[in-house]
Amino acid sequence: MFSLVITIFTTLLLALGYYFLFQLGLYGVKILTNALGAKNRRPIDVSYLRLTPPANFDKTINTLSDLGFIRLGEASVSINGSQTNAWLFVSTDKLITAEVIVSAPIFISFMTIYNNTSVVETSFPVGETIETPFFISHTIKSSIEKAYFHQKQQISNFSNVHGSPCNIENMHDYLRWDVVYRENHVSRKFRRFTLSGIVYILLLGYGVISALIVIGFYIVFDGLGGSLTLAKIYSYLTTLFFIITPSVLIGAITLFVSTWSRDAEAKPA
Repeated sequence: MFSLVITIFTTLLLALGYYFLFQLGLYGVKILTNALGAKNRRPIDVSYLRLTPPANFDKTINTLSDLGFIRLGEASVSINGSQTNAWLFVSTDKLITAEVIVSAPIFISFMTIYNNTSVVETSFPVGETIETPFFISHTIKSSIEKAYFHQKQQISNFSNVHGSPCNIENMHDYLRWDVVYRENHVSRKFRRFTLSGIVYILLLGYGVISALIVIGFYIVFDGLGGSLTLAKIYSYLTTLFFIITPSVLIGAITLFVSTWSRDAEAKPA
């Protein structure tokens, strides 16, 4: 009876482990597809539709208006067959665009681009922390206002090296420079997701191959018609359990570290 209980318990642990690896692998495919496809995506201008913002968008619009932003238009981009809409605003000096995506929470990206394809961006409340000679991406998680003022500060420092930023007068300008941004900087921005996606998929692959190897051992040494006792089942399950445990732990740790490091790098100012 005790052996049966232990075998059932081991089976449940294995099932949970494989469920986790399966979900992790699916998530890896999703983020890897999104990351690799970002460079070639091309938003389209849907301003003529006059998309109605969700009700919870009013506070954000008022905040941007108080900061001097005016409506530039709306854009839509297809991500894995699903349309994502963005509401676009531009500062009164035409140097900073604010891209707002309605999600939970609402996501805002302030962006400024230069003639030499350099880009400065500040995201709120989530994003990346990247500093290269031609691409700076920071995240401010405290408020929209502080994210905007941080963007202005970065522009001031960046312009000393790269000259004056480009003016964004209309949606045509925005879409044209968006292509430049994607072709030159998006791969670097999504590098974390690219690497994470590859790791998650490899961990799932490791789990699947491990199961196939254990099944192969059973076929070779016991044969499909061989007697399969409870002791043998427990032996195979235990072997598989110890084989996949490292992949489950690595997956969980990688997922935690990826999330933690992103939040830790965000500037609280």
